[in-house]
Amino acid sequence: MQEAAEALKKSAIKASTAASYMQRINHVKEAIKEYEQFLERDLVLCKEKLRLAERQAVEILTRVHESGPYAAKCA
Repeated sequence: MQEAAEALKKSAIKASTAASYMQRINHVKEAIKEYEQFLERDLVLCKEKLRLAERQAVEILTRVHESGPYAAKCA
């Protein structure tokens, strides 16, 4: 009878430990998912900044070309 009680106690401890590990794993999975979403949003913002910088560079190069020494020859 005592052996059965001890076995049951050990089994309960193992189940509790397994549940605790599963809970930790789920927390880590959720944190990873949130970080992936953050990275995706950050990537979108970086792409938008890159497009803006490209447009600004084209505008600057256009102004330099139009006002540079070759502007009269190209016109």
